[in-house]
Amino acid sequence: MPGYRTILRKAYLFTFIRGLRIWTTYKSQAIFTVLQWVLPVFLYFFVASYLTSQISSSVSVFGGSYIAFFVIGLAFQGYVSAMVASLSQRIRTEEEMGTLEHLMLSPTRPGAILLYTLLWPILLNSMEAVIVLSIGTFLLGVHLHVDVAGTLIVVILILASNGGIGMMAAAYTLFAKQGNPISLFFSTFSIFISGVVFPVTILPASVRAIAYALPLTYGLEALRFTMLDASSVSTILPLIEYLGIACIVTLPLGLYLFRRAFNFVRNQGTLSGY
Repeated sequence: MPGYRTILRKAYLFTFIRGLRIWTTYKSQAIFTVLQWVLPVFLYFFVASYLTSQISSSVSVFGGSYIAFFVIGLAFQGYVSAMVASLSQRIRTEEEMGTLEHLMLSPTRPGAILLYTLLWPILLNSMEAVIVLSIGTFLLGVHLHVDVAGTLIVVILILASNGGIGMMAAAYTLFAKQGNPISLFFSTFSIFISGVVFPVTILPASVRAIAYALPLTYGLEALRFTMLDASSVSTILPLIEYLGIACIVTLPLGLYLFRRAFNFVRNQGTLSGY
């Protein structure tokens, strides 16, 4: 078992050397990334001025403020993209660079590489959450009443449950090389149906059925309670239980599928192919 110093060293290398240093090297890309965080907040702020009464009534449980509703959604939806899309994107990049085989056959176990790879996207999207929440609080008049313990628990569960889905997406990329329906659905389409910017209750019944099967739907609902109404863990316990079940299902399944895909491409000799 590696010592804690080795773990911290690898976490530092993956996060600040490979992640932050590369990100800050391309300054224009870094600026555009921040703009992608900021501009949607103001876009939906103007949309809020023309809301129908249907949407307004749908967010009454969160104080009736649609602005507060979408600010929480935009602040934390990035974690899903980070957990689901980052792994498959990194594998695809390593394949094209011809370094995937060296990375996966290094002394660091493949499962540990997946975890280290996620550290930088999580840190980057934490920066996004802070910026979006700051804009909402100081410019758009959102009043946060945060239960810190409940919020942290929900965020961890969102990361864990979507981390399992991310490993499934990474497994698909290892196997199929190009095109990833898992990543596309969970990092793109699910954003529109999980209550990020529109309440799930206004969706058609068939779409709501899909929305209520996604961990993000319950995670965002729980975060709105803990951050806008300071709801305690006991108050949102049913939502936490669902997220816990999602973790129990997705994490082992994702790890199993990734190992199967890794062993398959290694045995086929296509680990370095793209």
